[in-house]
Amino acid sequence: MDVGIAVALIALIGTIGNVGLTYFFNVRSDGRRARQKAATAWVRYRASLAFAAGELNERIHNILERGFLDAYSNGPYQDEAILSTLFRFGQYFGWSEIVRRALRAPDGLNSSDAASLEQLQGQVGRTFATDGYGPGSSMIWREAQRAVGELMITQDGDITDTIGVAGFWAAIDKFRPWLNRMEDLMKERPANWDKGDLARLRDIQVALTGLVAEGNSPKPNQLWGRIPRLLD
Repeated sequence: MDVGIAVALIALIGTIGNVGLTYFFNVRSDGRRARQKAATAWVRYRASLAFAAGELNERIHNILERGFLDAYSNGPYQDEAILSTLFRFGQYFGWSEIVRRALRAPDGLNSSDAASLEQLQGQVGRTFATDGYGPGSSMIWREAQRAVGELMITQDGDITDTIGVAGFWAAIDKFRPWLNRMEDLMKERPANWDKGDLARLRDIQVALTGLVAEGNSPKPNQLWGRIPRLLD
C-alpha cells in the first residue's frame, strides 16, 4: 500500500473516532443536563404543591377556627374574602394537576419521595371526592378537581406555573361550573353548614398538613412554624 494512502486512511479512522467520541460525550452531556433539569423541576413542583397546600390549609383553619367568614360575611370585603378563598382551592388543584402529570409522564419519577407525595396527594383528592360525608357543598369530584387544575395551569416556554390572583379573578366564570357549590358554601357562616361539610374540611386539613410536611422535607415544620393570621 502506498504510504500516502496509508497515512490518509489512518487520518480518516482517527477523524471518525474523534467524531464518534464527540457524539458519545455530547449525548451523555445532553442526558445529564436533561436529568438535572427534570430534577430541578421536580424540586420546584413539590415545593410549590406544599406551598399551595399550606395556603389552603391556613385559610380553612381561619374559616373553621378563627371566624374568617363570620368577620366578612357582610360588607365590602365579602366578595374578596370568598374569591380569595376560591383562589386558594384553585391554586392547590393547579399544582396538584401539575404534579400528577409529572408523575404520569413516560419518564416520570419513580423515587420513594415521589411515591410518598403521590400517596398523600391522593388522600387529599379522595377526601374532597368521597360521599362518605354526605353529598354536601364541599364535595368536589376528581374530575372537577382536575378541571380546575387544568384551568389554573399556565405555560411560558419551559416554565410551568399556575395563574395568579388577578388572572383567576378575571376568569372566575370559567371556574364556577366546578366551584359553584363551594362558592355558595362560602357565602354561609360555618355555624349554618352541614356537619358533613365541617367534618370533610377538617379531615382535608389533616391530609394537607401531611402533604405540606412531605413537600417541605427535610424541614417539614418550616412552614407550620408560622401562626395563621385572621386576614390571611
